[in-house]
Amino acid sequence: MDVVSICGQPDLTDVVALNTVGDILGGSFSASTTTVNTRHYNCGTGRFNKTLYFDGGKLVTIKVGDYGNGPQKCQ
Repeated sequence: MDVVSICGQPDLTDVVALNTVGDILGGSFSASTTTVNTRHYNCGTGRFNKTLYFDGGKLVTIKVGDYGNGPQKCQ
């Protein structure tokens, strides 16, 4: 199941970092870089805001913030 189908469209999206990982195999070095994106959700009055962190398109962390405002949303 995809995050947008559960949470709806985010109130704000942002690119917060680039992660580069390197590896040495058989004397050669290879590296890959992924983008860390955030999706911010204002979940409404009386509910905590949430920020979802995606690394290379995969959800890796959810942080809970202050109380939101406005109509209730988010599951």
